[in-house]
Amino acid sequence: MAAAGTSYDEALFAGSTLCWLEGRSDRSGGSVLVCWDQTGGVRDILPEWANVESEIYGFGSGAWAAAGGSVWFCDAAGQRIRCLTAGSAADPTLLLDTACEGIRYGDLQATPDGHWLVCVREHAGRHEQGGPISSRSTSAAVHRSCLPTGRTSPPAPG
Repeated sequence: MAAAGTSYDEALFAGSTLCWLEGRSDRSGGSVLVCWDQTGGVRDILPEWANVESEIYGFGSGAWAAAGGSVWFCDAAGQRIRCLTAGSAADPTLLLDTACEGIRYGDLQATPDGHWLVCVREHAGRHEQGGPISSRSTSAAVHRSCLPTGRTSPPAPG
């Protein structure tokens, strides 16, 4: 029998802050984004309900990115992208929700200023008549300008 414990993955620096994903035995599914810096020590930086995960390529990759005071992450198996900006409301803003469309995101990379997110967008579907799952990947870019400070939801389409 394997012992329960904590797993660590996707460790990266965002400026002078070290961030990583923790899989914890007391959580069912998903991971927690944890950061460490000299002033704040170790802390979870997302709300407790947030599960950081991506199932892109069938195994997941690059479920989060941080730069310029923004943390971008995938949840719901990579079918949603959310962003938390420094000085914003406590809950991350939902940017993209493709849960009903079979589209997943992963390999998130933020520009150094944190204004743009570039990622892989994967569409997974079934071949005709219930055949095997097929997928095709494209790139996607999202600009942080749709995140005015203090907003808790994306702006309405204009």
